[in-house]
Amino acid sequence: MWQQQAGSSTQTWEQALAYCEGLNLGGHTDWRLPTIKELRSLVDYSRYNPAIDTTYFPNTAAWWYWSSTTGAGGTYGAWGVDFYNGDGSNDRKGYGYYARAVRGGQYWPLDPSVISVSPASRVVAKDAGSTTFSVSNTGTGTMPWTATVTSGDSWLLISSGASGTNSGTITCSFTANTSSSARTATMRVTATGAEGSPVDVTVKQMPTVCTANLDGNLMIHIPVLASLMDWWWAPAYSADFVYEYNPTYPALIIFKMTNLTTLPVYRPECVKDESTYSDDFKIHIPGLLLADGITRLSVDMEYSPAFSTNGNTCFVVTKYGVVPN
Repeated sequence: MWQQQAGSSTQTWEQALAYCEGLNLGGHTDWRLPTIKELRSLVDYSRYNPAIDTTYFPNTAAWWYWSSTTGAGGTYGAWGVDFYNGDGSNDRKGYGYYARAVRGGQYWPLDPSVISVSPASRVVAKDAGSTTFSVSNTGTGTMPWTATVTSGDSWLLISSGASGTNSGTITCSFTANTSSSARTATMRVTATGAEGSPVDVTVKQMPTVCTANLDGNLMIHIPVLASLMDWWWAPAYSADFVYEYNPTYPALIIFKMTNLTTLPVYRPECVKDESTYSDDFKIHIPGLLLADGITRLSVDMEYSPAFSTNGNTCFVVTKYGVVPN
């Protein structure tokens, strides 16, 4: 049963909900804002301006009308229908649309279930182990869900918690990464009908060896520069340096930093042979691989304020030596 004469003025989505629920019309008080499927059922695509049968719905504005259906991409938006030509759109709930109430039929909750998975991504250690993710329903109603690994399933597996209702814990096990490259897998958590579904979670596993190298152009690349500080949240970096010759101090080995990129936070023990930095701006590279691909050096560098001029950041090599094979 439909309200024949819609509201006479435009309203926000919240106002439209309240308007329809507060109607006392035709001896009924159980009016509500229609779902997008219900609202679209009124469109007459053989007409336009307005695209509706005006015999039953006279004085219909050729403008947008709200539905109760919130957009899956974010709770800030909801679906509406433009009765000029029957188009549909997911727009912000603060916009001014008309509202036409309905009663009876299948009721869809105005506050549907909303899926949330935490964390949305995670970096794990190189060695075999396991990690967990939390699933929760931040909306109302019942939310059954399932989880599957959609990529990287050769090394990442769901060992427990592959399905649940509302809240739950997913445990993923992973094998050791014996390669020299990081690898990434994706897990998808699906709750049919819930807002935000499906959720894709990424799991990145660090490589066994993150070796710093010095190329033939005397450029140092450090894939992982981890902190020695006792903060588990201390950032790690990827850094690049280039040799900077200073004719005034020809005996000093100076490297200028050319790039510093923040990496996902993870504990320092996740890799082997990684370079480290301390809070006094000292860098230790345990195995700097030279251009010959064989020789490795242990190198210590220290930040130099004296050479860090004109916006440059420079480090002086304070100690180095060949690492035995």
